Amino acid sequence: MKIQKAVRIAVACLVAIAIAGSIASAQTLTITTTVSGTSGPWQWVDGGLNTGYQYGLGIIGAPTVVSAANGFRFSVGDGLTVSYISGLVDSSKDGDNGYWDANGDKTFIMNNGNFGWVGPSYYMNPATYPIYLGELVGTFANNSGQIVGTPFAVGNLGTFTVPTGATQLQLGINDTIEDDNLGSFNIQITGVPEPTSLSLLAFGMLGIVILVKYRR
Repeated sequence: MKIQKAVRIAVACLVAIAIAGSIASAQTLTITTTVSGTSGPWQWVDGGLNTGYQYGLGIIGAPTVVSAANGFRFSVGDGLTVSYISGLVDSSKDGDNGYWDANGDKTFIMNNGNFGWVGPSYYMNPATYPIYLGELVGTFANNSGQIVGTPFAVGNLGTFTVPTGATQLQLGINDTIEDDNLGSFNIQITGVPEPTSLSLLAFGMLGIVILVKYRR
């Protein structure tokens, strides 16, 4: 009898793990989207929205926004992986700067300034420098577009954790003059549930199964 009970418990464990795995798969989502060369990672209004994150000299195009409308949960701790697929961007209206992928122009380091002008990378963690002109960058934000957490460089590949208060991911180009840029990036975004949540789910289900078996 003890052997049979041990076998039943082992089977229950495998079932619980399989169910947890299927839930994880159901919550993993991949989409593709486009980031225009004229898009900034966020917009700002002097004295209003993101007033502490002002940058740029011309018209800043609206960022590419990824949110629950795309099917992502945006639960705290979830990961979003952004991957470059194709497309090139030139950070000038006449193509003089050359066309580059989402890593940007590696001959032109922007970091915290560009000839005294501030770009998005000015507000990013200096530990992640260098950040280049024309590089794909982003930030988490709330429904109003207010920045949540610290903006970040993306480049050709990056995985970022959803912070408390964030309801969307915003993506754009690292530049001081966005409106004269040419081209666009095609990117892929994959959302993966926070691992701890899945572990707790699996252990919780396992505990219930074992409890029911022992009561029989």
